[in-house]
Amino acid sequence: MDLSFIKELALAAGQIGMKHFGRVRKKYKEDRSIVTDADLEIEAFLVERLSSRYPKHGIVAEETLTSISKKSSYAWAIDPVDGTQPFSSDFPLWSISIGFLVEGIPTMGVIYQPAIGDMYYGDPHGVFLNNRQLMPIEEAPLDEYSYLMVPESIHNSYVCSWKGDFLCVGSIAAHCCYVARGCAVGMLSRPHIWDLAAGVALMEPLGIHSRYLDGSDVKWTDLYDGRRLPQPVLAARKSHWNELAASILSWRK
Repeated sequence: MDLSFIKELALAAGQIGMKHFGRVRKKYKEDRSIVTDADLEIEAFLVERLSSRYPKHGIVAEETLTSISKKSSYAWAIDPVDGTQPFSSDFPLWSISIGFLVEGIPTMGVIYQPAIGDMYYGDPHGVFLNNRQLMPIEEAPLDEYSYLMVPESIHNSYVCSWKGDFLCVGSIAAHCCYVARGCAVGMLSRPHIWDLAAGVALMEPLGIHSRYLDGSDVKWTDLYDGRRLPQPVLAARKSHWNELAASILSWRK
């Protein structure tokens, strides 16, 4: 798979996003979530380019809600603007997320944050921030200064006993990137496949594993129809995962 091509697509998509950034008109979908012209334009661009280059690959994308067969050997999961709410409010930490799955496993990801110029990309052979390779972080004990990346609705949806700090920047893809960098010890979310596939592909080579809160593995092919994950996913290093999971006492469906 040509990672350079996907990076070029992300850069071009970022130019589209920046054309709209700071002058966004909000629209609302039936579920009252926000969509913008940038979401639609970026997604149409990415779907067209990927379909042209890889016509036999499946694509599942947020705005067009494309559904693909569970039997698809190769699949793309696209979020054209991950963090539409901060994007539409002129916050810069939104992301373009492109994930690639092989036989139902996230294996390559590109996450680009155009407003701050950061691009995360990688596959099982290496993960990079811009031109700097990221390496596994030495695991330290969890303490009151450890960050757990969480949804903005944490206070409404979860009961927690976490001893550290919560942090949310409004983009699940960005949350994955900050865990990959070692800025945070874990990431909690209950999103869709397009929010998470690229981030999981970047975290896994660094020893950061993503599992459902009950400890079971995510069956990614079940999400190819666009449904939301059936329960929250927690991403963390092996030595931290159980302690973090135990601190999430309950969650609301």
